[in-house]
Amino acid sequence: MHFVGVDLAWGLKGITGLAVVDSAGRLLAATERRTDEEILDWLRPWTVGPCLVAMDAPLVVRNASGNRPCESLVTKYFGKYNAGCHSSSLALPHFAGGGRAYRLALELGLRVDSIERGSSARPSRSIRIRR
Repeated sequence: MHFVGVDLAWGLKGITGLAVVDSAGRLLAATERRTDEEILDWLRPWTVGPCLVAMDAPLVVRNASGNRPCESLVTKYFGKYNAGCHSSSLALPHFAGGGRAYRLALELGLRVDSIERGSSARPSRSIRIRR
């Protein structure tokens, strides 16, 4: 099983960090990519079989505007440590269609945990991580 980390850039021109470790925690590969196509090309070989992909980016965005409740809570308790969240909502252009992380997860055929819980999809999933 592969464990994949994606530190997804907010903008389409920013640098995205990618890494994969095996079940023993050994680093198998790490790199940086910019475009969605470059990111997908690098991720595909690591997500073919059983995997867990953790994205440091909003994965499920359903609110029309403002903050999601999880963002408000993280900012409330961790903002004083400079660890608050940026707002994610469907009103922001880059979250149209669910957002970049969600689109990448779908393109890779990953099951988005909070949406497809109990699904019979293959045992590869994508989760949202917090720092």
